[in-house]
Amino acid sequence: MKIYKLTINGNQENPDGNPIGYTRVLSHSMRADGARYLEWLQFVRAKFFDETGMRNVVEGKFGTPIHILWSQNAHVEIKVYWKNLTHADLDNVLKGILDALFFNDKEVNSIKASCEMSPDRQGKVDILVRLSTPKLDPESPG
Repeated sequence: MKIYKLTINGNQENPDGNPIGYTRVLSHSMRADGARYLEWLQFVRAKFFDETGMRNVVEGKFGTPIHILWSQNAHVEIKVYWKNLTHADLDNVLKGILDALFFNDKEVNSIKASCEMSPDRQGKVDILVRLSTPKLDPESPG
């Protein structure tokens, strides 16, 4: 089992700011909020690379480098600390973290997410990812 722990402090615009939630991005119509969301994904990936020392990247949508975490048995936990009451929904922050870290978030088998106001008024996300090798089905070929 591989375990990755990291903390994302603030966001790409403000080191104390709230995490950024999911925004639907269409390749044929890039809006400002979509560009901001893609910058957030890059910010999360860069922090992941820095904290884990991993550098395996491939080109993803829109030519952005992404890391591929893959496992048939991935478990993700996040704890969000809000800077203030002007923040995204918890589920949208979770979606953004999954988009940033997983090539295909269908590989995630369990999710635990919680949030609270930050006692020091600094936005952040604590992330724990556990990847385990799936047990092969004895009935399957190969």
